[in-house]
Amino acid sequence: MKKSIMYLVFATILFSAFLSCKPEIEEPEDDETLEHSTEGIIYNPDMGFYSSITVEVKENGISDFSSVKKKIRKTPTYFTGTYSSDATFPLLHLKVDISAFSKRVNSSTDKDLTTAAIDDIDEMLSCVEEAEKTAIIRFAYDPGYDGKKNSSGEYADVEPEDFNKLLSHVEAICGVLKEYPRALTAIECGMIGPWGEMHSTSYANGIEGNELYYIVQVMNKFLTCLEGCKIPLLVRQPRFIYACTGHDYTSSYSPSQSDSYYRLGIYNDGYLGSSSDLGTFRSNRTQEIEYLKGFTNHTPYGGELCTGDEAVWKTDFNSAMEEMQDLHLSFLNIGWNDSALKALCNKNAYRYNGEHAFIYIIKHMGYRYSLRNPCTLELTGNTLSISMDIKNDGFGDMSMHRTKNIRIFFVRDDGSVVNEGGTEVSG
Repeated sequence: MKKSIMYLVFATILFSAFLSCKPEIEEPEDDETLEHSTEGIIYNPDMGFYSSITVEVKENGISDFSSVKKKIRKTPTYFTGTYSSDATFPLLHLKVDISAFSKRVNSSTDKDLTTAAIDDIDEMLSCVEEAEKTAIIRFAYDPGYDGKKNSSGEYADVEPEDFNKLLSHVEAICGVLKEYPRALTAIECGMIGPWGEMHSTSYANGIEGNELYYIVQVMNKFLTCLEGCKIPLLVRQPRFIYACTGHDYTSSYSPSQSDSYYRLGIYNDGYLGSSSDLGTFRSNRTQEIEYLKGFTNHTPYGGELCTGDEAVWKTDFNSAMEEMQDLHLSFLNIGWNDSALKALCNKNAYRYNGEHAFIYIIKHMGYRYSLRNPCTLELTGNTLSISMDIKNDGFGDMSMHRTKNIRIFFVRDDGSVVNEGGTEVSG
C-alpha cells in the first residue's frame, strides 16, 4: 500500500481555513520581537477586531452607496504587529441610520421603509457575502450615530412617535436579514436610544411600573420575525434578557436549543470600563456573568473596550482576561478605544501567559480549532479508522447558526487524489 498524506480542511460556510497543528510559541529573548510576532493568528469568520461602517438610509436608498460598497470590499490589512485603528478584518460592524423614517428627526411624519431602502439594504448584505466577509448589523434612529442631544443637553428622543411604526420597521428589516445567515455574524437589537444602545430616550424608560416595556416589545418583535433562521440577536444589557425570558440571574435558567430565547446574547459597548461595565451589569457582576454563560456559549459576545481610572482591565487585569474566556469573547471594535487598545499593545505593559495582552487577545478571540496530535490511521480489512484529537484554543466557539465540514483527502505520492469524504459539524 502506497504511503498517503492526509489533509484536513475545515470548510466554513463562507470560505475555507486550513486546520493546522497549533504552533509552539516560545518566549523570545528580545521583547520587541514578541510584540511584533503575528505567528499563530488565525482569521476565522465571525471573530476578531471589527471595522465599523456607518450607513445612512434615506427614502431613495443608501446615501453614497458606492462608498459603502468600497469599504465593504476593501481588502483586509489585518494585524501587522502593532495597534492601528485603520487595520481591517473580514468582520464588519454595519451601523445603519434609519432616522429619515422618524418624524422626530425629519419633522414630517413617521414613514414606512421604502422599497428603495429595503432593496439597498439587501444589496449591501449581498455585497458583504460576495466579499467573503461577515457582519454584525445594528439599526438606529440616531442621525449619523453621533449621540444626538436636545437643547437641554439630554439625549434626544429620535425614535418614531408611533411605536407601532418602529415595530413595522423591525418587521421589514427582518424580512431582509433572515435571507443572509451566511453574511451575518449577529444582529444587534438596537432601534432605541443614542447609537442604538437601548438607553436614555423615552422608549428606553418604558411606561410607569414597567421600565423595560418598549425594549421587550422590540426584542419580541425581532424574535418573532426571525423565526425560520438562526441568526443570533444581541441586546445591550443582561437585564433585558431577564425581562424578556422572565428569569433573572438568581435563577438556574438556561435556554434550550428549541427555545426562541436561545438566539439571545449580549453586545457590550462598555466592556471592562468599570466594575459594572459602565452600567451593563446592574446587580452582581459575578452572578450575572455566570448566568450569561448559558447564552454566550453559543452566541458571539463582544463590543467596545472602554477605559478610565476604574477600568477592570487596569484594576484587575488577570480577572479581565479570565472573563474573556468565561463569556466567550469573539469580537472587539478595532477603532474604539484607542487609549485602551494601545495600552494593551504596549510591549512594556500588560502581559498574559507569556505574551503581550493585545497579541494574546487577538490570537484567542472566537474559535481556534487545532489538531493537537498526529492523526492515527488503522486499516482493518476494507475499513479505515481515523482518530483525531481536535481542541478549541479560543475564547469562543462556533455560533449557533454556523456549521463546518471536516473534509478528508487521501493523496498519492504523485499528488493525485485517491478519495474524498466529509462530514458536517454543527456549532
